[in-house]
Amino acid sequence: VYKRQIHRKDNESIYQKNLSEKELNNDKVELLLKNNKKKVLIALHMQPEMSTSLLADEFDDQIRIIEKLYRNNFSEKFSIFVREHPAQSSYQRDEMFFKRLRSFRNIYFLNRDFPMQKILEKVDCVVTSSGTVGWEALNLGKKCLLFGNSWYSKLHGVLQINDKTSDEEISNFIEKDFVKETFYKSLQNLYNSFYDGIV
Repeated sequence: VYKRQIHRKDNESIYQKNLSEKELNNDKVELLLKNNKKKVLIALHMQPEMSTSLLADEFDDQIRIIEKLYRNNFSEKFSIFVREHPAQSSYQRDEMFFKRLRSFRNIYFLNRDFPMQKILEKVDCVVTSSGTVGWEALNLGKKCLLFGNSWYSKLHGVLQINDKTSDEEISNFIEKDFVKETFYKSLQNLYNSFYDGIV
């Protein structure tokens, strides 16, 4: 009688190994956050989640967000940082995900244990599909590139991206100043559109 041993891939271990090889240590992150270039943070969402599966449309594949920002020499004009969601597992983070990531030069993968608040204080613009990190950034006077749908999509400081948004549009938006007074006015207009309700 012959016994055949079945070897199953340990996807979680492979994911953690790939991630640890890609992530920068905290000292390098601190150093990069001090440079004088405009800084863009791409905050990846946990998957599966409604924020990507339903609200991100064609950008459910989050590598497409990085691709959109990488082309047209964006990585030469701006420092582009990517941060994994702390609760993410190996789902939608297979070998191909990291292979595609490795094709991008001058994109920095931040340690996911590095405090988000410290990152937000240093970057100029946050990129998200629909997450609360966009709202947090706006409250700190930082712009948001929104690759999906969210309740704050029409506020000042937000550029909602679709497949027709040009690279020039994105670049000009990042370069523009964030005007807090205009942001608060747009926020008040949003509040005024709400109906009374019971909580």
